[in-house]
Amino acid sequence: MENSTIQFTIAFTDPELDDEERDREVQNLRQGIKDLDIEKAGPVRDPNPPEGNKSMGGFLAGVFAIQVLGIHVREILDHLREQLSNKRIKLKVEGNGKMLEVEASNREEIDMVVRKAREFIENPTTRQPNKTTIDAMGERDEDLPSFSSTDKLMAYLDEDHQKP
Repeated sequence: MENSTIQFTIAFTDPELDDEERDREVQNLRQGIKDLDIEKAGPVRDPNPPEGNKSMGGFLAGVFAIQVLGIHVREILDHLREQLSNKRIKLKVEGNGKMLEVEASNREEIDMVVRKAREFIENPTTRQPNKTTIDAMGERDEDLPSFSSTDKLMAYLDEDHQKP
């Protein structure tokens, strides 16, 4: 696990926030992780930009991806716990050929999400969950929408070699 790459995709999902406010949350997160030992970080490209968009493609509002080596997972999860407490988020964790998607909207749920993400990453022999939510962690299954552009994220980050 120490040398494997783990990717975190964080989406700010509070319906009370507009796109500009979600992007501010992303910028705050980016600032907060700039001193951490990460491989890559950046916004997530919109796989379906609006027609007539003259830029090289837009980004999804309020969605940010971070890639770290497994050795730094504890550090990044501890930081995310502190910075994201009381935020409404969806977190997607990918590593060791597995994927976990969870959501949280308060400090207690953020703590549970971080604990589950840590267990998921650090114990590669456990049964791979599909999509899950905080409720599912309490033994109730519920589907979440997928992060449609996460598959393209790694190519984007590789092209731009972005660091926070």
